[in-house]
Amino acid sequence: MRAPFLLDYVVPVCQAEGSANNAKLTRLEGTAFFINRDGVFLTAGHVLRVVMADSGGLTWGLNLKGQTSNHNFFAPLDGIEFAPAPFDIGIGRVDHPSQSWFSPYSADGVRGWTDVATLGYPASALNTTPEKFNIHLRLLKGYIQREINEDELPVHRPHPHCYELSFPIPNGLSGSPLFSTEGNGRQLVGVCVKSFDVEIVIDSFTEVDDQGKRFSEKRARVEQYGIAHSILPLWDWRPSLLKGKSLKEAIASST
Repeated sequence: MRAPFLLDYVVPVCQAEGSANNAKLTRLEGTAFFINRDGVFLTAGHVLRVVMADSGGLTWGLNLKGQTSNHNFFAPLDGIEFAPAPFDIGIGRVDHPSQSWFSPYSADGVRGWTDVATLGYPASALNTTPEKFNIHLRLLKGYIQREINEDELPVHRPHPHCYELSFPIPNGLSGSPLFSTEGNGRQLVGVCVKSFDVEIVIDSFTEVDDQGKRFSEKRARVEQYGIAHSILPLWDWRPSLLKGKSLKEAIASST
């Protein structure tokens, strides 16, 4: 039995041909992370909605590491549920042993300047060829820039209480875990769902020539911020996949 490492806890959500050890990965959609030993995981709700809406005929699941080797193992999805609106959080299950690396955040809430991190599988880290579909893990670390109240953002509405991060959430990292790096360094505080861009105009210039033609030029800076939905208001959520346990009970009993 090999020693566990981060790829055992946080895994990519993929589409594949075939099954188990013979699967050929064809598409990366997002990131998921396990919360117990029964194959139950969390991810972004919009990742699972893509899975449900897809009619391509291929199988959706999680790309895992084998229990006795580093060889990949593809586990098809075996159940999906969604958190109450407006949370962009979903829960699912695969028929495969798992383990959780995270514990519930123990404080009442997360504040600005709290140090946080995430890890997942961005599309920019894919390395694909006709023969291979290599997915690579990326680690991100920063802090909470601000707390965002419900529907306070001008985009991505409706949304619940969430956090603005000092780093972006690129394609493929949707569904990755946001956890505090303070204390034991693995207390779960949210699920990363997306980024938003803000264009700030530094200066602009407009000139009209003798024929009346207008020429305009501007210099702008684009800032990107990640968004994570807080998991704390969902501690009492009891999805059927957890067999009567609340989300907090399930995570706490698995660590």
